Amino acid sequence: MFCKNESYTGLLINHQMETCGGVVASVPEDEQFHHEHFFPAIVDRKEWEQVQEMLKANARPFCGNTACHRYAGLLVCGDCGNAFTPRTRCWNGSRRVEYLCKSYMHHGKEFCPSHRIRESELDDRVQQYAGELYHTLLAEQAELKRIKRLREQKSPAINAAPCQLRQEVQTLEDEIEELLLLRIQADK
Repeated sequence: MFCKNESYTGLLINHQMETCGGVVASVPEDEQFHHEHFFPAIVDRKEWEQVQEMLKANARPFCGNTACHRYAGLLVCGDCGNAFTPRTRCWNGSRRVEYLCKSYMHHGKEFCPSHRIRESELDDRVQQYAGELYHTLLAEQAELKRIKRLREQKSPAINAAPCQLRQEVQTLEDEIEELLLLRIQADK
């Protein structure tokens, strides 16, 4: 990122940020207060603009909140537990992305043995795993359909059993009530 501080040209900008209810937010540029020639200019305005254009031309693209590499932040070293970092390698005119263990990169083999994996190899493994998951899903769906068919076949018997049991319970409750009434009358 390049420096956008315009105070070198003598410009003072106020009201760039605003706090409302504890939340800090940027103020749109047209609502900010610009004071020309507030400071003694260290750099001529034209020179500053030329440098800004040069910096923009040389700047690497900023990824923002989206990952530049597909697996960035997802891989962890199995030995030391540190994250893997993506690196773009150029060799004999071809480019490839590799993910390397941060511990190995910063501290060498004494801390963690060299771990690296190419993005193309990860792509192949992810594709293979996705295929296995797909076939597992198809097998589980077939098993679910089979179980559903069995349940539908047994459904009339399963649904009839609770009704029959309810009728038997009701008959037994009626008999108990009659016996209780007879006993109460006999005790009088």
